[in-house]
Amino acid sequence: MQKNKPLKKIAHFGAFNHDSFGDLIFPHIVEFFLDEFEIFHVSPGKLPTKWIDQKQVISVDDAFKKTDWDGILVGGGDLIHSPKNFIWKENIYQKYGALSSLWCGASLFSAKLGIPCAWNSPGVPYDASLDKTTLTRSSLDCVDYISVRDNLSRENLKTMTNENIIVSPDSAILLSDVWPKRKSRDKYVTLSITNDDLLKKKDDIIKLFSTITNSKEFPDKIIILPLMAWRGFDESKELKELQKKFDITVFDRGSSLFECAMVIANSFGYGFFNSKIARS
Repeated sequence: MQKNKPLKKIAHFGAFNHDSFGDLIFPHIVEFFLDEFEIFHVSPGKLPTKWIDQKQVISVDDAFKKTDWDGILVGGGDLIHSPKNFIWKENIYQKYGALSSLWCGASLFSAKLGIPCAWNSPGVPYDASLDKTTLTRSSLDCVDYISVRDNLSRENLKTMTNENIIVSPDSAILLSDVWPKRKSRDKYVTLSITNDDLLKKKDDIIKLFSTITNSKEFPDKIIILPLMAWRGFDESKELKELQKKFDITVFDRGSSLFECAMVIANSFGYGFFNSKIARS
């Protein structure tokens, strides 16, 4: 290889300013597996979240001002939503076009620059055919490699394009390669619960916790992680009541992505409140 040869620059689009564990691990994964490139993570805005080890981001607006990109990467997460009220700039109406800029805008941008565009298994949660605009079809025609995270996403997208759609598992599962498991002697169950869950489903949560602590299948200790921090989880009255009844440890917002990943990796069982507990 030629010494001191500049690395090719890849613009990696995603919801990386979103206060979410799931969205913020993708930059770590991409940098790990694409270490032969210089990766720039692009999100609707560039203000950091409270996660102390998130990767630095640039705004969509700043990314679209540059013309020296060598490639575009989109995903993952449930990014593929209708580009209604499509907006490319960071402004007071950003909420209407933020997600659209990350895939529709990014795909069209790649065509404008004449560079490759690939999708890294994002999700398509809604039927794309409900969007009657030609913008979606045009943007899909610009993508060189389309992969989505599951069959539902493929079904929701396939009526909008003749391009080959690959179903590939969510790349989030590769996090164990980035951060190998570090063994822990503690035995516990890990859950992700929000303030909204506590307010609307308090009785169901108490029932779930009682089932866990009274079962011989699971440990008594429960760890709650702020994985969906954008929905809120703090020292509420409901939380304090739960802590009086059960052995609960709550990770605060100062936790790192790495710490949360290790807690999940070593847990006896893990799940969101409205999902079944999965044995590790």
